[in-house]
Amino acid sequence: IDLCWRLRNLGWNIAVNPEAVAYHSRRVGSDAKQSLWKKIMNERAKPAIIKFLSVRNQFWAVWKNNFCINCFLFAPFIFLEECAKFLYCLFFNFGALRAYFAAIGGLFKMLKKRKYLKNAKIKPAEVRKWMK
Repeated sequence: IDLCWRLRNLGWNIAVNPEAVAYHSRRVGSDAKQSLWKKIMNERAKPAIIKFLSVRNQFWAVWKNNFCINCFLFAPFIFLEECAKFLYCLFFNFGALRAYFAAIGGLFKMLKKRKYLKNAKIKPAEVRKWMK
C-alpha cells in the first residue's frame, strides 16, 4: 500500500492484473464471510512481529503519504480508526501496543520522507476521492 500510494502521488497509474500470481511467505488476508470472532482469532494467531509491523507501518503510511490538508479534513476519521485499533490491541493484541511507541518514535523520520510530496503530480482532492 505504501509503495502504491507513493507512486500514485507521483503520477503513476496503478493497475491490477488478475492473472498475476504472487507468493507470500505467510498467509495474508481472511475470508470476508468469517465471523468477527473468527477474524480476531486469526489475527491473534499471527506472529508477534507481523502484528507489530502491521500496526506501526499503517500508522507511518498515513503520515508519510497523505497531504496535510487531507490529514486535517480526515482527522476525526483517522482519530476514530486509530482509537479502535488501539483498543483492539489493548484487549486482544497487547503485545502490539509497543508498535505505537515505535511509530511515534519514528514519526520525525516519516515526516522527513514527506518531502517527496513537493514533487507530487496529483492534488489532495484526488486522494480524497480514493478514500470514499
